[in-house]
Amino acid sequence: MRSWVRFEHCFVAAALALLAPPAIAATDTEVVTAPSDQCLTVASAKLAQWSQTPLLIRETKTYADNSTRIAETIFTPDRAYAHYVGQPWNTISAAAAPERSVKSADLAAKAMRLESCQLAGPAGGRGSKTYTFTYLADKDGTRSTGQMVISDSTGLPLEQEIVFNAVHPKSSLPIKITAAFIYGDAAKLPRDAALAEIDQRERQQREIRDVQNRGGFYGH
Repeated sequence: MRSWVRFEHCFVAAALALLAPPAIAATDTEVVTAPSDQCLTVASAKLAQWSQTPLLIRETKTYADNSTRIAETIFTPDRAYAHYVGQPWNTISAAAAPERSVKSADLAAKAMRLESCQLAGPAGGRGSKTYTFTYLADKDGTRSTGQMVISDSTGLPLEQEIVFNAVHPKSSLPIKITAAFIYGDAAKLPRDAALAEIDQRERQQREIRDVQNRGGFYGH
């Protein structure tokens, strides 16, 4: 599955990319054509976003029973921090987000599985435009949809939404994700997130010492 699904329980990485529907959506006979200019605009915005640090992604996940969960992920140059609001922060190396290594808009569009994209128009007089798009067909023939609000001045995404039209095999997976993106000084790392990294390092050091001590005790 995509990165946001892989880290679902230990790390809120829906935020890592918001790339596409999960891997269950891929078919064995997908025909990938050259992306349109509009799809390249969407992919270029996402590509530019992946290079931004600090970056805060605040998501609202909606489930089939209409319940919601809010998740936050913050990228710094070398770390990524994430949590569900009201729960402790977790942290991993930013290198664990493979999307950030994509180097071209064409490859980004293919990684996002974009099929068709349209310019919907200005986004409420905010100096930005809304693009809508569909993804490659799911196994059941349905197509998940999305939209992205892109800043005219920076070319960066401001908001994004994805609606999963395929039937999920697990009720724990969302049917819709909406996200807001915050950049620069406004994406300041909270104290609790910084403390989570310190706690994690201390736990790892204790585990290493425990292993070493057990090995020494048994003569290994």
